[in-house]
Amino acid sequence: MSIVGKIEQWDERKGYGFISVDRQAPRILFHLSDLSGYSQKPRLNERVHFTLAKDAHGSFVAKHIERPMVFGFPIAVMVWFVTILASSVWLIEYPAVSLLYYALVSTVTYVFYLYDSSAMVDGQTRVPELLLHLLAIMGGWIGATIAQGTLRREPSSFSYQWGFWISVAINISVYAWTFTPEGEKTLHEWISALQLSVS
Repeated sequence: MSIVGKIEQWDERKGYGFISVDRQAPRILFHLSDLSGYSQKPRLNERVHFTLAKDAHGSFVAKHIERPMVFGFPIAVMVWFVTILASSVWLIEYPAVSLLYYALVSTVTYVFYLYDSSAMVDGQTRVPELLLHLLAIMGGWIGATIAQGTLRREPSSFSYQWGFWISVAINISVYAWTFTPEGEKTLHEWISALQLSVS
């Protein structure tokens, strides 16, 4: 069962800290290795979800520590787009393969974000920002949005934010363009070429 608490102390040099639950004693110990999907170091007074376990000495420790998913503006845009796309497939026979394509590319993008989050915590080589932008432009922006909400990857650089929203605008624009005569023709040509390459 998940418990909600708040990070009360964090020692970055030693790699451990303490979580408090409604300011009750005792505080619960946690280690850096118990942070799930973190893309940045823990922050004081940050709310987290975790489960309880016992260490070798019989003391309670926090495990599977996660940040709650953040439902912000990017999530709202993502839900809107997915709803519109799914409705188009259902109501006006928009190519259903588009849903499969977005799901596939977004899954790949999410995996890259997950690796990047782990690499940041472990001090390893991170995924190039340019690659994340390219994946988002190719349709993986949905996976990127989910990753930012679940992994709490909060980019501080303006270039990242700019690149992310440009990728969103490109995807929405391309979707709208496919309803024009030229766009519809091109879309079906892409699908036919894809079917030939698969078969």
